[in-house]
Amino acid sequence: MEYIYYNLIQSLKLIASPHHIQIASLPEFVNVADEIVLIYYDSYIMLPQICSMIPQPHIIKMFEELNKLFEEMSRDKSLWNDKSLEENIFWKKSREIGQLILSDLNEKNTNPNLDFIQWVSS
Repeated sequence: MEYIYYNLIQSLKLIASPHHIQIASLPEFVNVADEIVLIYYDSYIMLPQICSMIPQPHIIKMFEELNKLFEEMSRDKSLWNDKSLEENIFWKKSREIGQLILSDLNEKNTNPNLDFIQWVSS
């Protein structure tokens, strides 16, 4: 279960990072915006398995808020590029929520470590 928590924290660090760190953290062959959300979602769906590691209910609600934000964003194709990642208010809001969750979990917002992902180019 600890690996689920670790992966979730790393996904939050990626979300909370400035856009240039987000871009640098991912392979050149991926759509960075898509990948940020996919990495988060892969961890988010495992959240029920680690709820005992997150005893504050308001933090669970913030995870849900972040997921809802990404769902809302998915309806707008213009948000899924590097320029929007840098400038758009939705991406800025996702960084704020990610930072708040990390802070409430007493986790430092350092650069994400995505070594748990095996990248495959097509």
